[in-house]
Amino acid sequence: MRALAGCVFARAALVGATAVAAGAAVVLPASHSLYLGVAKGHFEIQLKTGAATQISAGVPKLKGGALVSSILVVCPVGAGGLVTELHVGFPGARLAVTKHRLGFARSYTFRHAALVAITSKGFGKTTIIPSVRASVTGVVTSSKLITGTVSVSAPDCSLRRSTYKAPFFRSVP
Repeated sequence: MRALAGCVFARAALVGATAVAAGAAVVLPASHSLYLGVAKGHFEIQLKTGAATQISAGVPKLKGGALVSSILVVCPVGAGGLVTELHVGFPGARLAVTKHRLGFARSYTFRHAALVAITSKGFGKTTIIPSVRASVTGVVTSSKLITGTVSVSAPDCSLRRSTYKAPFFRSVP
């Protein structure tokens, strides 16, 4: 237990030393928390922190509502008025000090994204998209807010570069 406390103190000292070297105090996000950004009718981004300097990796779970780092894109309405959603995971990111703030930038290819048709009974047919390109940036603007940009490129369902504000949603294990 004492060794763990020393490790946590050393990590905090490292972040603090980086902040002092950068010339300003750095705001940390809450550890083990979920930040949730929603652009109603367009997309949702969930960013789950592990340690205060890490955004955890995540693969979306279609059933059970797992609280993981992920992106959901509401696709253009298809033939017959069918609404679909694209569920994309996130590979995780280490927060680094840039311009006196903690932030991250990740561009990646996500394999096996789920394109889900929404019916009156909930989830309908699910199609697996073999390869989706995504780009996400984020800046910790306060301990209760992460802001940034997100874009997703997939066949028949893309999201242009859009800004988001993801306020603290809740603590998670």
